[in-house]
Amino acid sequence: MDWTWYLFRFDGRINRALLWQALLIVALLAAVLGVIGQVIHLIDAEGALKLS
Repeated sequence: MDWTWYLFRFDGRINRALLWQALLIVALLAAVLGVIGQVIHLIDAEGALKLS
């Protein structure tokens, strides 16, 4: 099986363009939530911006 064709072609039974788009959206959402969590953690450190 040709793995480059399987993973990176945009035609086939699975619409791979939508798959890659969904993976990108989920990764960006996880990164944004991670940054928000870090900011909340920094602000919550006894009311001041302290690095733990």
